Amino acid sequence: MAQCSFSKKIVCFGDSITEGYMVAETEAYPSVLSRLLGITCVNLGVSGETTFDALRRLNHLDVHLRSAKSVPVLVEFGINDFFMAIPARECEANLKNILDYMGSKGHRPVFLGFYMDYPGVSQWTKLYSRLAKDHNVPLYPNIFKGLSKKEGDFLSDGLHPSASGYAKMASSICEFLLAKKLL
Repeated sequence: MAQCSFSKKIVCFGDSITEGYMVAETEAYPSVLSRLLGITCVNLGVSGETTFDALRRLNHLDVHLRSAKSVPVLVEFGINDFFMAIPARECEANLKNILDYMGSKGHRPVFLGFYMDYPGVSQWTKLYSRLAKDHNVPLYPNIFKGLSKKEGDFLSDGLHPSASGYAKMASSICEFLLAKKLL
């Protein structure tokens, strides 16, 4: 993919998938996305966080969003909520509050949803579609799109991407952002 040069930045706000759990910082999807787009992608991923934790650190966004208006914020939360058996309605309420906060600041959230082959995930992930529609927020429905365990795109835990998985993830997200004209 050819590099593009924009005068904007992107903030990536999420959990371990955003942080780049167990890979070098330069291999996490925000770093790869930054190189693909030729713009700054701020990595605000923290391993283990739930949507409730995200609400508690919304102020961390302010430092990165003050200097520019209408910054895309890639919001990737919910997987830990799912695995911790936090009720979907609670996760949905937290995500709604995150969207409301960003909207009040004039920034543009973009949801990064997920799908995994676990019982109950399909019911759970419908909340992303609902919130995206209700709040007119772009939705990239599955951050794991195109990743394969057979091709080594995941670490041994089967959940976190490997360096090759992050490269594929960043490329797909990049294509989505460009196709939707979100930059």
